Amino acid sequence: MKHVTRNLRAIFALVLSSILLAASMLMVGTQGKKAYADESEGPYEKLYYITDNYFGEEYVNNVLVPSLEEVGLGEDSIVYRYIAWDDYFLLFYALWRNEFFSQIKNSYVIFEMQHALPKFNNNTIINFLEILNDIFGMLKEQNCKIMVIFGTEERALALSPLYTEFLTHADIAINTEVKYIFMDNYIAWVQEIYGVSAFDANVMLGPSFCYELGQLIPDSWLFTDYLVPYYLENINPSAQGMKYEDIFYQYFILHNHYIGWADYWDYPEFSYSNTLEHFSDLEYPVGFARTDSSNYTKWEKIMYRMRVNEWEFPIFVLNQNGAKVAQWIENGSKYNNIFYSGDIAAILEYYIPLITHDFIVGEDLTQYDNWPGACDITFKPILPGDDGWMQYSPEVIYSWQIIQEEW
Repeated sequence: MKHVTRNLRAIFALVLSSILLAASMLMVGTQGKKAYADESEGPYEKLYYITDNYFGEEYVNNVLVPSLEEVGLGEDSIVYRYIAWDDYFLLFYALWRNEFFSQIKNSYVIFEMQHALPKFNNNTIINFLEILNDIFGMLKEQNCKIMVIFGTEERALALSPLYTEFLTHADIAINTEVKYIFMDNYIAWVQEIYGVSAFDANVMLGPSFCYELGQLIPDSWLFTDYLVPYYLENINPSAQGMKYEDIFYQYFILHNHYIGWADYWDYPEFSYSNTLEHFSDLEYPVGFARTDSSNYTKWEKIMYRMRVNEWEFPIFVLNQNGAKVAQWIENGSKYNNIFYSGDIAAILEYYIPLITHDFIVGEDLTQYDNWPGACDITFKPILPGDDGWMQYSPEVIYSWQIIQEEW
């Protein structure tokens, strides 16, 4: 029965992958990889689950308990610690000072930190990462098997290998963050398609980057975390001394470089406006959207009409929250300039329980190794496929670093 179950899983994974392939990159090879880092030995007595996930109890009941039953452990073997994000570092340090982690021996450990590390305080983050390294090293010495679910892109900690050293002690790491890779590839593909930078293109932004009336939000994460810092580092360093507001309006708004929702939809009816005539003089049109807006599907429709009637311009869609997208986007590919992230929520919803199960029962985890990382086995919700476009870049983007040593 076990073999039948595994086959059914494989078939389901293949079907799911075929639906979500448009966002993927070719699978990174695992030949020569260790099955587990610093091989620990069971049997394990308990499972410790430390998380900032508000829905962690559902994970415990639906995933952890059934998997543990297969190895002879019951619900009473689970030690669950939820750490609210609002007071995360304060509460985490309290656990550490009270020697919570030093008591964990001969156990499974699942450490989940879905929220991304903030940039607000270098010393706080550096100290936190150093403590994680000490904790994970100690857990390995105490014969623990470790899985990490981490919501910070490793490339954003690339200024020093010390910042990701804690992951080298883990048996498997699931990195859930995709925005960094998505943005890195967005910039690269616009350059590839048009021969100009993404800062010279005419980018029609979806409604999630705009206020209710459709004007661009200057302090959206798209600009504050990615585009403006990248622009100052790689495109126009001479603008470093300018105020953020001046940089935004002078280099991002003028000349239709980044175009708000209001310019191509009539508010409040959102009827189809005379967009083709209005934008007939756009030299390098690009569509860029995130699905976390009630008006997202309306953005899709106007992008489709513009592509059908006028241009074969590139479309970039980031779907982290499991929204329904049109088939022409879901089934598109880089060959017809459709750059879709895939349904990240659906990929994680399927793979995290599967990986957790195999982590607990002792299956080979190398099958999930699809992304470079400090951990020997790193999984990222970017599936393999011939149409893959989200490539891994070893280049360090200094302005996107969590710990900004030079900025």
